[in-house]
Amino acid sequence: MILQNVGFRKDAGRKLLNAWKSILDDHEPDLIIADHAPGAVFAGLDVIPHLCAIGNGFFVPPPVFPLPNFYGMRPDCIPTFEFISKIENEVTTTINGWRETACVPTFPTIGSVFNRLDAQFLTTFAELDHYSVQRDQAFSGALQYDPPDRNEYKWPSGVGPRVFAYLKKSRGLGHLFNQIRDLGTPTIVVMDSMDVGRLNRLATANLSFYDRPLPIERLSRECNFAVLNAGHGATCAFLRAGKPILQLPHNSEQSSTAVRTIEMNAGLVAHPDDGEQITRSFLTMLSNHDSFPGASEFAERYRTYDPRAGAALIAGQIDQLVSRSSSRRLKK
Repeated sequence: MILQNVGFRKDAGRKLLNAWKSILDDHEPDLIIADHAPGAVFAGLDVIPHLCAIGNGFFVPPPVFPLPNFYGMRPDCIPTFEFISKIENEVTTTINGWRETACVPTFPTIGSVFNRLDAQFLTTFAELDHYSVQRDQAFSGALQYDPPDRNEYKWPSGVGPRVFAYLKKSRGLGHLFNQIRDLGTPTIVVMDSMDVGRLNRLATANLSFYDRPLPIERLSRECNFAVLNAGHGATCAFLRAGKPILQLPHNSEQSSTAVRTIEMNAGLVAHPDDGEQITRSFLTMLSNHDSFPGASEFAERYRTYDPRAGAALIAGQIDQLVSRSSSRRLKK
């Protein structure tokens, strides 16, 4: 359904694929590394010598039909198998129609396309895979790390557990910030593109706001729990540190990450626009942040995980593909 809604609906899908074909014709790449670029994959398969997909589970779907639906936090709205099959068939028909015109082979299902790639780099952990299905590919783990030039910070004074929040604007946050202020909980809040002047008026001795990136790995060790929008990278960082999370997801991808967090008993979830629900969940986390064993169990499982080693392994495989392409060009 997401593919249909974001461009692969009949004429719009054909225009999108034509645009990708123009790019590929102009540049004639030997290798495509697609990070959430389904148009590049559908247009490049059987045309470009080597094609890879990289990303968390949301960006690298499994070879199943139909692709599982992302119902997020609305299990009451799960569509039927027949409905999602119909939607996927419509998208597949659009893509195959274009591929027939381009004189390249068609494919039976969208998932089967990704199974034909040279490599699939799943940069996530099995517990956080958006598709709760068995995978043949290995998980590389999250590849994020803190650059050495990240900005410094100072924990505010206060009483009780330390809280780190990395959030985007939503209607329920006013309730949360007022609650934190009244409780005196020492909290650091990072927000993208925030109105610094407006939010700094809410700042108190125990509540600090930042509008720039902070060293998240260090913060994950120093805080007692986090409040996030269920972003994949931040979620991985805090779970690797064994810290539970109050998730406030904004979209389907984030909702799936939030569901996985709850399933492993590593946190709670609330709607980002529901201030009362957020404050209730925050109070629960505040008094029971040690009661989510899934977070510490996750940290123990991946205690020796090194994101740099995972990145080096992926880079090595990509280098092999590039070398094969270079050899082919020399032979020509």
